[in-house]
Amino acid sequence: MCNNYLYGPKSNHEGGDLLGKEPENNKVSLGAAESVRSVGPKRKVYFSLGSNMGDRLQNLSLAASAILELDAAARFSPVYETTPVGGPDGQDNYYNLAAEIESAVYPYDLLQFIHEVENTAKRVRKERFGPRTLDVDILLIDGVIIQSDILTIPHPRMHERAFVLAPLSDLVDIKSLRLFTQLYSEFKDTPWRDVLREKNMTDEFLHRLEIDIDLRHRDEP
Repeated sequence: MCNNYLYGPKSNHEGGDLLGKEPENNKVSLGAAESVRSVGPKRKVYFSLGSNMGDRLQNLSLAASAILELDAAARFSPVYETTPVGGPDGQDNYYNLAAEIESAVYPYDLLQFIHEVENTAKRVRKERFGPRTLDVDILLIDGVIIQSDILTIPHPRMHERAFVLAPLSDLVDIKSLRLFTQLYSEFKDTPWRDVLREKNMTDEFLHRLEIDIDLRHRDEP
């Protein structure tokens, strides 16, 4: 039996409200962590975090500390250095990591939350795939499918991104992500690196850094 929840413009699933209503006029108002709403059972949520402007480690630390406000038991992958995918030439390399939490927060409230965190890092959206101080994406929510103008879950390009799959695989066996492998069956029996290699989507520069993000400021007043 499939327990996936589909929510989007074309869905009439009776449980759709459990996933949060899409904001009217596709406008997302920003709020603090304490304002997010929780509903229904807790689910595993996976995020991708990246930065290639300013103090990259500090930007990732800021995002990680905010995520810990949602789940004090959040888990984080090691930091990877990766080359930019798309966008203008001359960008600096990214620092990337993945995060895992358990949460019952509405997905659209999660989107509001991460936009607030990105704004705190002075994220500016000038061009697609352009450089950024901080980029936080919702990759997966266990058993949840969302298709709307402002939010798509699972993330529509995560299966093509080494900078996503490498840190994510440090937190979870990619083959065990049932919804992900239902959508992208090539990952069921083949290691993710081999899948990307066959598609010529590998990042030969990608490597794990022997550094940790600094979460000390989470305890500051």
